[in-house]
Amino acid sequence: MSKAQVYETLPYDLSGSRSKNRFRNELLWGLEKLYEVYKTRENFCIVFDYACDIEIHFDNRFEFYQIKTSNKGSAYTIGKISDPDKQGNSILGKVYILKKIIDETNKFENTKIAIVVNVPLKTLDKTIHSSVKELNLNTLKDIQSQKEKTTSKKIFIETQSKDKIIENLKAEVKSEIIDLSEVYYINSTLDLVNPENTLIGETVKFIEEITGKEAVRVITLYRILTDMINEKACYELACNNYNDIEKFKGITKEEFESILKRTVHISNNYIKEAKKLVEDNYKSFYEQTKLTIGISSIVKSLNNNLVLHNLKEKIIDYIKENIEEFICEFKEIVEKILSVFNEEFPIEYSEHEKVALIILMLAKYKEDLNE
Repeated sequence: MSKAQVYETLPYDLSGSRSKNRFRNELLWGLEKLYEVYKTRENFCIVFDYACDIEIHFDNRFEFYQIKTSNKGSAYTIGKISDPDKQGNSILGKVYILKKIIDETNKFENTKIAIVVNVPLKTLDKTIHSSVKELNLNTLKDIQSQKEKTTSKKIFIETQSKDKIIENLKAEVKSEIIDLSEVYYINSTLDLVNPENTLIGETVKFIEEITGKEAVRVITLYRILTDMINEKACYELACNNYNDIEKFKGITKEEFESILKRTVHISNNYIKEAKKLVEDNYKSFYEQTKLTIGISSIVKSLNNNLVLHNLKEKIIDYIKENIEEFICEFKEIVEKILSVFNEEFPIEYSEHEKVALIILMLAKYKEDLNE
């Protein structure tokens, strides 16, 4: 059986897609995973909210991740991940059944599954495993004794937590053989409640690593990818075949590279053009120096400041809509635009930085006309 044929046999659940708006922040963990997987240089497709929350399909193996968020901040317990609900399903069981189906074909490498939570795991001996980011459940060992419920006598069973997981899974998936060798609990360092600031920082780091240069167009890339993830996750219809799954629910490596080429790797000539506009239109050495410094400062701020990024887009739109009115001298055009947007700048930006942003956007408008 091919990868597509095996995957098409898996159970899927689209009932959550209709209410997925509430869980978009959790799904954004997939963006962090997308950056991580891309750097391995392997071929992949990352799928959002189909058989489980996040899936990664490689050429010769699968990975499945179920994302959970604890707003209380208390550790997750063994029972929380492995005890069945009223319908007889557990958090871990949902992804283990996927692993079981694929592994039984003997066509692929051992399938990896994981529960991803923003708090650590607490085992039956009350140990909180806060120092381990990715905990292999096959290696769980209880290190403290606990009281037996019936006699209050202290007992110690090294494998009690692991045994509980295995027994629960045996009952749920109807199998006497449970393989935990590629089963993990991931304590995510990403803020799964408000992930945006962390992910913007991860986007900066990712761009710098793959380009070897200072990050540019960070917010643009971040927004394109988060919008795409939300769109894929909220797609409600069943997919007829594997190609439809990739198209409507997934992001392939090829698709991701196309996005990178359109955003990160495009020209930055408009920054040079902005500096030339300063030299040509501002004769004072003092003004030239201040505006040049302002341009450098604004370019850096645009990478990770959402307010400034939104203002940039507004200025570009204003230039496009009013270009026919700009028949005066360059400095007058800048002053006119500044008068429209001056109050929208964050208070920490100087007059020279405000002017620098407007000059940058005028230069970018010219560059876009030539593309």
